[in-house]
Amino acid sequence: MATPTPDDLALNGWFIVKLDGTPLSEESYFREVNGLDIDVAAETFEEGGKNDGSYKIPTPAKFSNIILKRGVSKSAKFMEWIQASARLSPGKFKRASGTISLRTRDSKPIMEWKFNNAWACRYAGPKMNAESHEMAYEEIEIAHEGLEAQGGA
Repeated sequence: MATPTPDDLALNGWFIVKLDGTPLSEESYFREVNGLDIDVAAETFEEGGKNDGSYKIPTPAKFSNIILKRGVSKSAKFMEWIQASARLSPGKFKRASGTISLRTRDSKPIMEWKFNNAWACRYAGPKMNAESHEMAYEEIEIAHEGLEAQGGA
């Protein structure tokens, strides 16, 4: 087995986000991605007559919301999808599926996370301070109904 080179390793700073069927269906770039979590809790089941322990069975999976953070940009596409979720009643706006792809420095995929039936459930605008010279960041939180991880091509 060959020793991996730096280009074979996943660096946290190289990833791409796509939201299919939305104004963000083309590649979108974000500073941070959080919430790629799947939680399957164990429920304890006691059986009468079984005195040497209990059974543990899995509960339905719970998926964390995905939080995307990026610098504020002039693009209106990002806000179009967020505002569609906020304006329309549940079930009336179009949900989206998407991918978050972790890449090598030369843009080859290492790992991808696919999520389904997503919608924007929270937007946080930038914190503005005239005395600060920090970049203005915005966040979008995406609720979804499933997360699947798979290796890159």
